[in-house]
Amino acid sequence: MTREPPYREKARAVFLAAIMVVSVVAMSAAFAGTAVAADNTTVEITEEIDEDGNIEANLTNGELDDGENVTVYVTAEDEDDAELADEDVALEGDEDEDEATASVKLTVDTDGLDDGDDVTVVVYEDDEHSEQADYAVTTFNTGDGEFEQDYDDAGPVWDGDADSPAYIGQEITITDDEFEGEHDVSSVILYEGPASLSDPTHETSIEIHDADEHDDLTTAWGTFETADLEPGEAYHFYIDEDDEGWEHPSDFHGAEFWTDEEDLDVDFQRNTVTEDGEAEIKFDSEREEQYINVTSEDFDGEDLYEMFVDHDEDSYPGDADHYTDDVLTLKNLNVNDNTSEFYVNFDGVDAGEYEFEFETTDSLAWDNATIEVVDADESVDFAEQSSGEVGDVIDIKLDLEYAEGGAVQISEYDETYFQAAVEFEAEDHNVDEAVIQFNANNPDDEESWRVHPDYDDEIGLIDDEKYANATFDGALGVHDYTMFAGQGLNESDATPVVDPETDTEFFSVHERTPVTDVTTSIAPIDSSLDDYDDFNETTVTEQSEVADGDALLVTLEDFGLSGVLQSENTVADELADGHIDISLVEQDPGPNVDAQTWTINETDADGDDDVHQINVSAVYTDLEHYDGDLVLQLEYDEDVIDEELELGEYDLTYEVTEDSPYIADEDDEVEIETEFEIVEPVVEWDHTVEEVPNAEDAEVSGTTTTAPGSEISTDARSAGNFTEAADAIVEEGGTFTATYDFSDQDPGIEFELGAYHDDRSSYDYDNDKLEDKVDAVLVDAEEPLINLHANAPGEVEVGDAAALDVTVSNDGGAADDVNITVTIDGEDVKDDSTTLDPDEEWSDSFDFDTSEEADISWEVTAGDNEDSGVLNVEEEAVDDDDDDSTDDDDDDDDDADETPGLGVAVAVVALLAAAMLALRRQD
Repeated sequence: MTREPPYREKARAVFLAAIMVVSVVAMSAAFAGTAVAADNTTVEITEEIDEDGNIEANLTNGELDDGENVTVYVTAEDEDDAELADEDVALEGDEDEDEATASVKLTVDTDGLDDGDDVTVVVYEDDEHSEQADYAVTTFNTGDGEFEQDYDDAGPVWDGDADSPAYIGQEITITDDEFEGEHDVSSVILYEGPASLSDPTHETSIEIHDADEHDDLTTAWGTFETADLEPGEAYHFYIDEDDEGWEHPSDFHGAEFWTDEEDLDVDFQRNTVTEDGEAEIKFDSEREEQYINVTSEDFDGEDLYEMFVDHDEDSYPGDADHYTDDVLTLKNLNVNDNTSEFYVNFDGVDAGEYEFEFETTDSLAWDNATIEVVDADESVDFAEQSSGEVGDVIDIKLDLEYAEGGAVQISEYDETYFQAAVEFEAEDHNVDEAVIQFNANNPDDEESWRVHPDYDDEIGLIDDEKYANATFDGALGVHDYTMFAGQGLNESDATPVVDPETDTEFFSVHERTPVTDVTTSIAPIDSSLDDYDDFNETTVTEQSEVADGDALLVTLEDFGLSGVLQSENTVADELADGHIDISLVEQDPGPNVDAQTWTINETDADGDDDVHQINVSAVYTDLEHYDGDLVLQLEYDEDVIDEELELGEYDLTYEVTEDSPYIADEDDEVEIETEFEIVEPVVEWDHTVEEVPNAEDAEVSGTTTTAPGSEISTDARSAGNFTEAADAIVEEGGTFTATYDFSDQDPGIEFELGAYHDDRSSYDYDNDKLEDKVDAVLVDAEEPLINLHANAPGEVEVGDAAALDVTVSNDGGAADDVNITVTIDGEDVKDDSTTLDPDEEWSDSFDFDTSEEADISWEVTAGDNEDSGVLNVEEEAVDDDDDDSTDDDDDDDDDADETPGLGVAVAVVALLAAAMLALRRQD
C-alpha cells in the first residue's frame, strides 16, 4: 500500500560542538622521553563530531614555552565505544606562536544512541596512566538533532563506464586508472543530454581524488549526487582535452547514462493477522538485491528485528541485518526475479492497525504497508457436510477465518481401515473460502487429493503433505466418515493427523444411482474430440444412424463415478475393472453364421471369430465440465480394432453385474439396450434442383447420410455463361442447402450442379459416393415453382407408430393453385387444392395403420410432382437361440418361405411334360 510522500529529507546526525578546558597538572616525577608540562598548564580541547560519527579534537595550549612540549593520550572510557585514528599527539611550543595546537581523530560507534545521549572520552597525560594518573574526562553531547537512518548506502561504483541507469537519490562513485598518471584528471564534467548534443547543459563538475583518499578504492575516484537530476533524462561525462582533436583515453569520456525513478512496492499478503500470528510480506523491486530501511511509529529497531528477521532467520532472504533504536536495515535483501517474500511475526503485538515504512538506502524509492492485528484465533471450518456417491470425487467446502492455510483429515484408520489427510495454503490474502476434493474411487492414492478447478487461483495443496492409506482395493464403501479440519498436520504418526483441530464434520458416501439411459450420437468424420472445448465446438447430433467413418458416441446418462475419470488408467480399463460392460451384437449376420459380438472388456474377448474387443475412450475427463453424463467415443473401424463393424444394424447393451463393486447385490444389476445402424456415406442432390429460379437467393438442396456439421462444397457450371460456387453445412436430418445469385442470368440456361463432401478422402469409399452431379436449368423466378417432399419409414414392427410426412412448397416468384393428393393403401386420404404464394409451403402428416402385418403402399402428387413408396409392417423378431425345436420350426418356416418359388417351377415343368406326352400319344 502506498500514499503520497510528504516532503522529507534524510535525517542527518547533528552533533553540537562542545568545548572543554582540561587542567593538566604536571606530575612531580619525570618520564623518560616525555617533556613535563609546566605547572598549571591548561590544554583546551575543541571537539566536533561529523555526521559519520568521526570526532575531530583540536588541542590548544597557549602557555608552552619555545621548544617545550607535552604528549596527550586520548581514549574512550569504554574501548568498545570508540576507535582511535590517532592514539597520541604532541603539543609543541613555538616562539612565533602564542599557542601550541594539534588534532586527534576519534570514531565513535553511535549504535543505540538517542537524541541527547552522551559519549565519554578520557584524556591522559601519558601512556603509563593508572587510577592515580592525572586525566581529564570530556563528554560529547548528541544535542537535539535527529539521527540519520542507520545504513545509508552511498550508491554504486561505476568502474570504467556508465553501464546502468542512475536512480534518483543515489550518490555515484566513478573510478578509472586513466584518471591519474600520464593523463592526470582533476575533474570530470557532467552534462545533461546525450554526448551527440552540440550545446549540452553543464550539470556539475566532479572532483577527482587520489586513491589514498578512499578507504576501499585503489584508483583515482570522484562522486556526484543524483538527487537534483531530472528523471528519465540522458546525461554524459566529458573530460577536458589538452590538445585539439585529442580524446582522453578514459572510458568515461563521452559515456552516457540515463536516470530513472526507482520503484519499490511492499505489501502484506493479507489484510489482517491474528495476535501472535504471522503474515507474509512481499517486496517488488527493479534490482535483484536491496538494502531497505524499515521504520514504524509503533516499534523500535529491536522490535522490528525480532518481527522481520530473528523469529525465523532461515526464511529471511537477506544475509545481514542491522538496527538502531528506531531503524531496521534489511541488508542484501535477495529479490530473485524482482520479488522477495518472507514472513513477519506478530508475536506479542496487541490488536490494532499498524503501518510500516520502507525505503531504499541509496535512492529515494519508498513505500508503506499497513496490516491489522485482530484479537481472534485462526480457524479452518467446514462450510457443510460433504457427501457423494460411491466412486465419486467428493467436494469438501471450507471456511477460512484469518488463516493462510490449513489441513483436512478424513476418517481414523483404526475405525474404518482408511485414513487420508492433506495440507494446503492460500494463494491470496483475501481467501475466505475454498473447496478441496477427494477421489472416493481411489482412497489408497495420495493423488486422490486435488483442488476444485474453481479454486485453483485461491489455494494450493502442499505436494509433500498429501497422504492416503487404505487396506482394501476399490472404491470407498458406503459410510459416514468423520472429517477433521485444523491449522496443520502432526506427522508423528504413519499417516499424519490434523493438529490442532478447529472443526469436525461428516464425509458421507452413499449408494450409487444407476444409469438412467444409453443413447448414441454422431459427429463429422475427423472431428477433434480430445477434450471438452473440442467437444463443445463440434456439432454432435443424437441419432442412431451413423455413416461409416463418422464419429460414433455413446452417452451413459447419469453415470456418475466421477472418480473413474480421474484415474491414471483409461476409462475403458476402469469400466472393465468395475465389471461394467458395453457390448455390441450384429442384428443380421446372414445365413448359416452366428452373430458376431464385440465387448470393451478385454478379458471377455476370447480372440476367436465370434467375440471381439472394441475400444471406447472418454471424450472429456475434466471435472470442471462433467455433469454426470459419461460421453464415450466408440472406435469401430479396422484401424483400431481387429474386426471392424460392417454396414448394418447392431444391438448395444450396457450392463453392470453383481460382481461390480459399485452395486450392492444381484437385485441392483443393470442392463440397458439400444441400437444403431452403420450406413453407407452418400451425398446426393434433391430432384427439386433440376429446375432453379433465376433469383438473387436461389436455394439448391440435397441430402446426405453423413453427420450434421459436415461441410459440403457445391458449384454451378454453364459453359460460356457462368461458373459459381457456394458452401453448405449439413443440418440435422441430413439436409444441406447452398444459395446462389442467378439474378443476372436468363431463364432456360442449362448448367451442371455439383456437390462434394469436403472430407470425402477420409472415408474408405470411392469419391463417387460422396459427390453428386446433376443437370439443371434456370427457370423464370417470376413463375411459380412447386416442389414436393414426402417422407415415410420403410419398415416398422407391428404396433409401432408410423406416419407419412408431406410438404409442398412454392419456391417460385408467383402464386399458384396446387392440387394435392395423398393415397395410402389405395385410399385417398387427401384430395384438395390449395393456393401457395411465393415462398409459402403446405405440410401435413398422415398416420399408417400398423396393427397387423402388411405391405402398405402410398403415393403423393402435387401438381406435376409425385412421389411414392411402401411401408413394410412386420412382427417383432423373436430370439430363439436357446430353443432347438424353435430353431427347427424356423428352418421349416424358411423352407416354407422358399416353397412358392420352387412350386411354381415344378408346376411349369410338370405341365410341359404332360403336354409333350399328349403330343406323342397323338402321333
